[in-house]
Amino acid sequence: MKDRGRAHQLTHLHPLGRRQPHVLHLCDQWSALSSDPRMERVQNITRSAIRRASNIEVNPQTKRNLQELFINFSLILICLLLIYIIVLLL
Repeated sequence: MKDRGRAHQLTHLHPLGRRQPHVLHLCDQWSALSSDPRMERVQNITRSAIRRASNIEVNPQTKRNLQELFINFSLILICLLLIYIIVLLL
C-alpha cells in the first residue's frame, strides 16, 4: 500500500530538468523557510498577537452595538444590490 501511494504523487519539472515529487519539493521549501531566523521571528510575533487578541474581553453593550452595525451594513449592501439589479432590468 505504501508504494501505491507514492506512485500517485504529483511530480513537477525541477528548474535543472530533474523530475521530483511535488510533495517533497514543497516540504523542502517549507523547511528552508522555517529554518530562516526571520521567518521564525515572524511566526512567534504572529502567535503572540493571536494569543493576545483571543484574550481581549469586550463589553456586552459594545458587542451588541457591533453586531447591530454589521447587520445594518449587510442590509444596506443587500438593498444596494437589489437596486442595481432593478436598474439593470429596466
